[in-house]
Amino acid sequence: MPGTRLGPLDGDRRGHFRSCRPPRRLGGLHRDRPAQLLQPTAEPASLDVADQLEIAVRTPIVHRQTVRYAGDEPAALENAYYPDDIVAPADPAADIEAIIDAAGYRRVGWIDAVVARLANPDEATVLGLDTGSPVIDHTRVLYSRKSGEQVRPVEYVRTLFAGNRNRLTYEYKQLDA
Repeated sequence: MPGTRLGPLDGDRRGHFRSCRPPRRLGGLHRDRPAQLLQPTAEPASLDVADQLEIAVRTPIVHRQTVRYAGDEPAALENAYYPDDIVAPADPAADIEAIIDAAGYRRVGWIDAVVARLANPDEATVLGLDTGSPVIDHTRVLYSRKSGEQVRPVEYVRTLFAGNRNRLTYEYKQLDA
């Protein structure tokens, strides 16, 4: 079964990130700065978000934005969107996975899309890059199912990775091995 890992150096988020930096030195050197999770906001869904979550444009959604670091350098900007009938605006520390599980939804799959492109000025500023630096634009739509209901998208995550601080790794496993 193919798998894709994409993420900041030494980062980790639900197993999708893989280190491409040597192991951290002993004595606490090379510690990564904690991710900076901004206050979740309730807002109307844009055309892109509505399309990915399969909802009407301007339907209320919850938006969480996180900056992830490799050492002290910003390595990724993550924007996650959730239908507000499943995830209400919550404390930034809230465990979204637990909220979705508590609502009775079970993950059934996801679709990833990966594009390499150049950073626009706003993205470059957040990631500490020069305008026009390469970035990896990764989108993931996660699908879940609640008992007795149809499969539906419950999370749309768009992560912008600094091209010089990340590695994309494909891992293939044979199911019958």
